[in-house]
Amino acid sequence: LILGGVVLLLFNLGVLAAYGPWPLVILAAGCGVAAAGFFIGFARNHQEWWRLLPAWTLTALATMLLTSLAAGVDRALIAAQVFAGLALAFGHIYLPARRERWWAILPGGFMLVLAAVVGVSPWVTSTQLLAAGLFVGLALIFFLLYLLDEKRRQWWALIPGSVLLVFGLLAFSAGRMDETPLLRWW
Repeated sequence: LILGGVVLLLFNLGVLAAYGPWPLVILAAGCGVAAAGFFIGFARNHQEWWRLLPAWTLTALATMLLTSLAAGVDRALIAAQVFAGLALAFGHIYLPARRERWWAILPGGFMLVLAAVVGVSPWVTSTQLLAAGLFVGLALIFFLLYLLDEKRRQWWALIPGSVLLVFGLLAFSAGRMDETPLLRWW
């Protein structure tokens, strides 16, 4: 990873610009091979679920590097791929053992919400809307955690979910205080 970072730094500084896209392609291939190694390790022993984190992260980095070669792709969409890869990792950790690994919903959902907010940021220029989307999205993850628990042991998830929902509504209404007296009171 450090060597890959040095290659990316040299590419961004223009030192490797004469070689065209090949350093990025080679780095993406290296990430893909390393990811395949982690996926194979998980396939051999499903108890080593931790291998899914670097596997999906390296897969996301490889796709991010290859996507950056395409002309016209917004940098925010490229950055969102890393968060989406982490969301896939936690989703893959959760799905085979839902009862034991319920906790993976939280980081996976948070990464998915971050991917969505980062991904739409070039088109949504209002910081109030982005903040509201972030807080409401995080609240929905806590509510989802509560709803997926059949025995309702995760009742505590309603507390941070409700607080985040209120913060989201506050962020949404922050720029509209002068429109109506009710919002000013809120």
